[in-house]
Amino acid sequence: MKFFDFLLKAKDNKSKDFITPSFSSSVEKAIQLIGSLERNFENDELLEFLRGICKNEFEAEEIHIFLPIAFVRLCFPKINWHETYNEINSTKKETKREFKNTESYQIILQVSNKYFQNPSKETVMKIAGRSAEFHAMNELLLDNKDSKVEDIKFTETTVIR
Repeated sequence: MKFFDFLLKAKDNKSKDFITPSFSSSVEKAIQLIGSLERNFENDELLEFLRGICKNEFEAEEIHIFLPIAFVRLCFPKINWHETYNEINSTKKETKREFKNTESYQIILQVSNKYFQNPSKETVMKIAGRSAEFHAMNELLLDNKDSKVEDIKFTETTVIR
């Protein structure tokens, strides 16, 4: 019966932790969509747009969470970014995860790397600017005029689900 349960899960668009073969295409569409937006949308509004282009809720959430993180990391490669992040779920359970073992992040990073070969600066800022890391870095640099980006030391990213 477990085999059939797997097939049912594969067909359920609302299932959790399910990445479809077209996920990278959804990431590309998300980059184009965010780049074309006239204004900066609130998180809930953007998530609604992403739901419209993704195959399931999980994919939309993964793009919403990890696309800005991938972009800010690609924008500032001189920063010594942590390879792990803390994930807090709805029951407030905290789990340490590695970016390299997070399939959705790896796909998003791969698509983002491809995009960065010929990026629009406006799109890069619209996406990277959505990350907490970007906001923290901006605040630090504005408060400390003599600081350099590569001198910034970040704590681990926290992802709240």
